[in-house]
Amino acid sequence: MMSQQRLSEEFLDDNSASSVAATEGLLFARLAPLLVLRLIPRQIFGDNCAQALLCGLEDLDHLEKYVHLQQHGSKERSESSLRDEMATSAKQLFHVLARSVVDPLEFKEVKMLATESLAKFPPQLVLPFVLAHLLAFLREMMPLANGEEQKRTTLIVTKGTIPASCGLVTAKLMVYYLNRVFAEDMNAFKDTGVTAPAIVMLLQILKIPCAQGSESKAEESLLIDLQRGCIDGIAEIMLRLAEGGLVQDGNKVLRARASSLMNLVLNWIFCDPTPGIDDDKGTDKQCHGEEDLVTCMQHLLESESGDTWSSKLPMQIRICCCNVILSAISRSENSVLLRWKSDGVISRVILATEHCSEDDVVAGALQIIFSFLYKSSDMLSMEDSCDRQLVRSCFDTTVARLEFTRNEKVAMGSLKVVGVLVGKLPSFVSMLSQADLARLIDRSLVSLRDRQVSSAVSELAQSLLQAITPP
Repeated sequence: MMSQQRLSEEFLDDNSASSVAATEGLLFARLAPLLVLRLIPRQIFGDNCAQALLCGLEDLDHLEKYVHLQQHGSKERSESSLRDEMATSAKQLFHVLARSVVDPLEFKEVKMLATESLAKFPPQLVLPFVLAHLLAFLREMMPLANGEEQKRTTLIVTKGTIPASCGLVTAKLMVYYLNRVFAEDMNAFKDTGVTAPAIVMLLQILKIPCAQGSESKAEESLLIDLQRGCIDGIAEIMLRLAEGGLVQDGNKVLRARASSLMNLVLNWIFCDPTPGIDDDKGTDKQCHGEEDLVTCMQHLLESESGDTWSSKLPMQIRICCCNVILSAISRSENSVLLRWKSDGVISRVILATEHCSEDDVVAGALQIIFSFLYKSSDMLSMEDSCDRQLVRSCFDTTVARLEFTRNEKVAMGSLKVVGVLVGKLPSFVSMLSQADLARLIDRSLVSLRDRQVSSAVSELAQSLLQAITPP
């Protein structure tokens, strides 16, 4: 792979038929070894890695020089052991793959496969490379005022390893790497030293305003895709922790981490106070595998943002946190949904929604309620008093919003909850008293329809009225 020809500006500038054919041949030639790597089990990568894959600052310039040196260096065979040779080969492979990921002239298909191959290495060895590039991207997108940038510090990566720049495309690949690792690696999500800095970095990217005014539509679309990947990445970690605490003789540590992470995300959504970090923790504290996840996350967040993240967060972050829970629900198995129900997660969302006065947050919370009811409707029994009370709380909170709201997002979210109650839980609707039905039909659906919040809202309200009151 080190000696392969690479795409160059000369190839791109030549529009001749022979150049096009040569470019196609080059693409397949560069894909071939990566497709072979794809077939190699993850364990092989881990067994042959050295203690460190990185040399320090792993920017494109270093990667080019390293690969060139390895390719044209001394050919004499050393007396090192086979294991040392394998470790050296792993380090060489890492640099070749990393170069493909960050090289702006590389084929996008090669970039994707190279990223997937990097995800097979032990994550604790590759993560500093990934986080350093994401941190460079973050600092480009949200620079500090003059003079403040020099004072900027981070506990996420070692000082001096952050590249000078990182573009949107490379940042997307780094987030793609994180999603692959947490979805496929059986141990990455268990290690706080891996999960905490990853979540913190993904959260920081979610703070970047979606519409900054200066970027093109294409760049804005790339940023939205990047942030969607960040949301899915956090959701994947949340889900893997929840699943890890459900196995036979389930890991109590993983269950506690899953619960504390869910509670922290809910705190951020609804602006509930969260505990700060003790002053005696030390500013140079590092996160380790067995440490409390939330404590480590909060410590890293404070070091990065300079605040406690316990005060009122920007609305964009709070909506993104709603989307994290939505993503986790959409991926979850029934066992996880049952755990969240028994742990009171949905009850807490319902209660917080009832007392929330911010329409955007209410709309996000209603979407969470809808998604949970839709996904878990087959597991809810109206003969069970706890299930019945949970659904009743959903009904009361939703109808209360329908009676007065003039916000389209809140109205649509509320109507979707009513729709899932009518369509998926008809046994609950059949249990409603005449007073409850009158409240739902006359004071909520009819009133909302006639309020003309929007044509879409009025049409959906009318459809639900027809479903509840057939001719």
